Amino acid sequence: MNIKNVILGIISVVLIALVSVFMPILSILLAGVPIILLLLKEKGNIHDSIVTLIVASVMVHFIFGIFNAFFIGIYSVLNTAILLHIHKHKIKGLKSQILLSISVLLSFTVMLYLLNMGTDLHISEYFKESFMSSEEMIQSMGLLEASEMDMNMMVNQVLAIVPFIMVLISAVNGMVIYHGYRLVMKKFNQPVAQMAKFSDFKLPMHFVYGVTFILLLSYLAGLVKFIDFNTISINIILVLLYVFAFQGVAILFYYLDQKQVSNVVKGLILVLAIVFQAILILTIVGWLDMIFDFRHTNNSSAK
Repeated sequence: MNIKNVILGIISVVLIALVSVFMPILSILLAGVPIILLLLKEKGNIHDSIVTLIVASVMVHFIFGIFNAFFIGIYSVLNTAILLHIHKHKIKGLKSQILLSISVLLSFTVMLYLLNMGTDLHISEYFKESFMSSEEMIQSMGLLEASEMDMNMMVNQVLAIVPFIMVLISAVNGMVIYHGYRLVMKKFNQPVAQMAKFSDFKLPMHFVYGVTFILLLSYLAGLVKFIDFNTISINIILVLLYVFAFQGVAILFYYLDQKQVSNVVKGLILVLAIVFQAILILTIVGWLDMIFDFRHTNNSSAK
């Protein structure tokens, strides 16, 4: 066992836990934990990763409590196991990122469920506390000025889209973990599955059918007062907006590739599109592509 690597790994994991607890808005940094464990495994052996995770979890338990320690543990184990599965079976990029996103979402869900069981703290109260703690820190830094009424309204709006936020955070975490995994594998000259070009990304049609079916079921359940249809529908629609916007960006990059535009310029165009709130246009383009197939992907796959 490499003691130096293990100690550096423990410090890194505890620091990531520290930041994610006090600034939930930076929870994306959690993606670094399975990457650190994978790096320790490649530099030494699996025992280095296991010792690092156990000691770090114990330290997190004493500093932040049992729930944060358990979350770090289940998050790390699930995602590291998925990474090893991806590497063993040479699973392609899109499927790998979906698997990792589901794994992250499962980690969040299990943690919140156990938190609710152990403390009777409802999920909305947990997110409210997390949001308010982040807001207080931002206010203390002089970066935000808002009345109490405005803040309460903002909190209520955030709570209404908690499922969407969880899905979005999980998707971003999944992508970061996957690309971190690729960097680690390349560093140690390990073979990795070839990444498909982003400009070729297209949603499978059964995804659209599936979401439509879920919306229909949610509406029917809302009619009989079984669930709050408005809350369910707004979260599904938000997910669809961002997913179709992702496909819209792929289409934009496809045409920019045709003009041989550099990656720097493509990145600048994307930033400008976000700044000038063109996401809705990209969403519409992505949705229309499901109908009109702008890149003729159906024809090329048939050949």
